[in-house]
Amino acid sequence: MQTIGMRKMADFVGDNPVVASGSLIARGDEQIVVGDDAGHSLTLRWSDADAAQAHGSPSAAILDLPGRVATPLAGAFVFHAEGVYLQLRYSVEPLSGGLRRVTYTMIEDMAALLAEAEAPGLVHHAPGEATRMSVGPG
Repeated sequence: MQTIGMRKMADFVGDNPVVASGSLIARGDEQIVVGDDAGHSLTLRWSDADAAQAHGSPSAAILDLPGRVATPLAGAFVFHAEGVYLQLRYSVEPLSGGLRRVTYTMIEDMAALLAEAEAPGLVHHAPGEATRMSVGPG
């Protein structure tokens, strides 16, 4: 397992602030963990699945990528917890010699945050997660 410090290659994507972004070269089935000093981490793992899967939280995101990547692949996932919405966008490009180029961008999802602030009762939440805002007297 390799641990790498996160950096930002840009400050904004549209109106969304960038939390972290980067590009790295992975060899074989190395698990990679990137983190920053602000408490965010992204773990990249390789699996036997045919499609990428993500889980975790905005502060500790885990991305399981297909281990047998023969063609470039890209995608995005959204994480939310305790009023924080984060988009993880990624791409994987196979290179020669069993190497892979992985590019990632983690951004705050301002549109989702605004939607929750404007209409908290209409926001889709994970099962068991309650609305964090109230309207009227408590």
